[in-house]
Amino acid sequence: MPEHDKLWPDLPQISDDTVVELDAISLDDFLAHMPDHKYIFKPTRDLWPATSVDARLEWPEDPDGKRIKPSRWLDAYAAVEQMTWAPGLPMTIENKLIDTGGWIDHYGCTCFNLYRPPTLKHGDPDQAGPWIEHVEKVYPDDAEHITRWLAHRVQRPAEKLNHALVLGGKHGTGKDTLIEPVKYAVGPWNCHEVNPGAMLGRFNGFVKSVILRVNEARDLGDVDRFKFYDHTKALIAAPPDVIRVDEKHLREYPVPNVCGVIITTNHKSDGLYLPADDRRHFVAWSELDTLPHTLPAWTWPTSTPKHHHRKPTHSGTLSMRPAHQRKANSRTFWINCAGPLPSPKMTSPHVHAI
Repeated sequence: MPEHDKLWPDLPQISDDTVVELDAISLDDFLAHMPDHKYIFKPTRDLWPATSVDARLEWPEDPDGKRIKPSRWLDAYAAVEQMTWAPGLPMTIENKLIDTGGWIDHYGCTCFNLYRPPTLKHGDPDQAGPWIEHVEKVYPDDAEHITRWLAHRVQRPAEKLNHALVLGGKHGTGKDTLIEPVKYAVGPWNCHEVNPGAMLGRFNGFVKSVILRVNEARDLGDVDRFKFYDHTKALIAAPPDVIRVDEKHLREYPVPNVCGVIITTNHKSDGLYLPADDRRHFVAWSELDTLPHTLPAWTWPTSTPKHHHRKPTHSGTLSMRPAHQRKANSRTFWINCAGPLPSPKMTSPHVHAI
């Protein structure tokens, strides 16, 4: 069996003898982005030059019946004036533009939304037991807050949580295992991982993230530790409500500041700098040694479900739906039903300095 069939058993099986008729890409798959005079390929949100569009697409006819370049047709009939990245909004946002101060009404203009929502179907929250037990084992004192923070990222990606999670512990305690299923719930393309050095650089395309993981907050040096703290304040908490994205070879463009930041570290004393009065970081530290591999974390979320009923250990409920309305699904599971959520503007109920 091919490897992808093991990971995604729900996918339709196609034998080598099957003839599949695929739809060729067409003008409907593109929009002209007028500020750069490039062409957005909607399925991937990539920007194509005019020469590639003209070479790939069939040439359409203008109103006079004359064949014209596809790029010229898109300029005239399928153009957008701006692009952004805005969870919760449609792919084309009509009659609105975004600036550093937020959204403004402008009739006749269209803003293209680079955000792609997750495609995973919601599953049965009763199957979430192994993951919940893992969170409680690794961070027994902070499991509820961590679960709700992650649930907020899945349920309300368009809202800002005004603090970052700092997940610390020795190497091998299960931090990656904790985060990995969440990536599927929000869409892997909406999660990015960066090192602290990249956060201090010029280019910041990573701000287009529902979850941004800053991996291994260490080895910055005394000066850079302070610089890293100051530099990330605007990203971790709003205001600013809008951030300008600077990507290589592209014109800067504004996006809503809704990124959720997770910082992971294996070092308790010489990693992340936090002042005593900091309120932007919720710090959880695991006292575990290397965790035995008792949870098949990298296959369980995508494997055939086994009934694992798990009663909640906190005041929230694991399910918002009656039992008869739930349907098991082998590719997702839990966060959509993680219980009542905190306010999107909440600050840390307690903070420890690392």
